[in-house]
Amino acid sequence: MTPIIIAAVLLSVTLGFAVFAYFKISRADKTIYSAHSALNVQLSFRREIVKNLSSLVSGLAQDSGEIISALMKIAVEPDTDFKIETRAEQENKLSSGLTDLFKLSDGKDALKNNENFISHKKSVLKCEEKIKQAAAFYNNSVRDYNTMISIFPAGIVAKMFDYGPAGFFNFEQTKVD
Repeated sequence: MTPIIIAAVLLSVTLGFAVFAYFKISRADKTIYSAHSALNVQLSFRREIVKNLSSLVSGLAQDSGEIISALMKIAVEPDTDFKIETRAEQENKLSSGLTDLFKLSDGKDALKNNENFISHKKSVLKCEEKIKQAAAFYNNSVRDYNTMISIFPAGIVAKMFDYGPAGFFNFEQTKVD
């Protein structure tokens, strides 16, 4: 009788831990989803500001081939690929294009002295600060989640329910002199 009780207690403890681990992993997964959504909101907001900036700049600097080529770099829409690493690459290319555009605009009086351009430039930089904060929250959530699913015994539960590691979002801000 005692071996049956001991086995029942061990089974109950093991099952209880598995349920606890599952809910803990599930909560961490939802935190990542929430952080990813907040990051997407900020990235979409920056894309809208960049669209407005592009139309403003194209109207003010029609004669400059360099400016037009810089505008072509930032006018690319992100793919619908939902891998976070791919999106980070696309956003870093946008940041690089914005850096080029802002460097070129310093040499153009029509842009350098235009209040709308200066306002859009400040908006982009403020938005990038928010993106940086959202990316930090997302990456912290991913780090905690990946650590959780990689250690024993929660890793076993994660594999049983098909929870895999999440990718990090590496964001490079636009550089302005």
